[in-house]
Amino acid sequence: TGPCGPDTEMFYWVGDINKIPECFSDDNSLWLEIWNDVFMEYNKNIQGQFEKLSQKNVDTGMGLERVLAIVNKLDDDYRTELFWPIIQKIEKLSGKRYEDELKAMRIIADHLKASAFILGDEKGIAPSNTGQGYVLRRLIRRAVRYGKQLGLKSFTGEIAEVVIEMYKNVYPELLKNKNFILNNLLQEENKFHQTLENGLKEFEKGVDPFILFTTYGFPIELTIELAKEKEIKIDLEDFNKKMTEHQKLSQTSSAGMFKGGLADAGEETK
Repeated sequence: TGPCGPDTEMFYWVGDINKIPECFSDDNSLWLEIWNDVFMEYNKNIQGQFEKLSQKNVDTGMGLERVLAIVNKLDDDYRTELFWPIIQKIEKLSGKRYEDELKAMRIIADHLKASAFILGDEKGIAPSNTGQGYVLRRLIRRAVRYGKQLGLKSFTGEIAEVVIEMYKNVYPELLKNKNFILNNLLQEENKFHQTLENGLKEFEKGVDPFILFTTYGFPIELTIELAKEKEIKIDLEDFNKKMTEHQKLSQTSSAGMFKGGLADAGEETK
């Protein structure tokens, strides 16, 4: 849902210059997308219908790391100077090689770099279950989950320190808010380890994704990812239906609390 529209994408051939195919194919990884323009013309509503926007614009975005990789004749964004020091730190902490753990190390580097910047922002956004805080929580928790695969624990702060060191001269707020960044990362990492332990046990038993989310705080994105890995089918329609009912109940309960001043024990429990 939200603003959307047709787009134009620019790709660069990163393979042998003498073997450029006549036609573009999106299943060929040697075509690297470096730029994207979205012509924001519609708003997609919750019913899936497209409404014309009164204010139209072009949303343009260049993949900085991708362009940097091309300029430096690299075929991997994560080997550029904007990522490689972070990857090297992950290698050192885990005792594993990047070549053998591409997916896990890329996710950890990307997600914790983003998390350090969000936490370092002057707005003081912290992990939570709503809005920007929820986006942050998802980033940290996904990084922690892949860190667990590499045998890492209490590592998020050490990765953030590398990010702060890399960018402190350009983004002084990172150094200024260093304690806030490190404290929140460690707190969220510890909290999620417990969630992960409990949630994974229940997941193995085949517990409903809705119960995993509401009772164990296990993110639906993580359930989907794990289910895909283990080739288990998840009924997302059922999950969304239950979540909608759950949210309506919460709103009704909250409305009752505010209307009557203080809630009684029954309402509070509900």
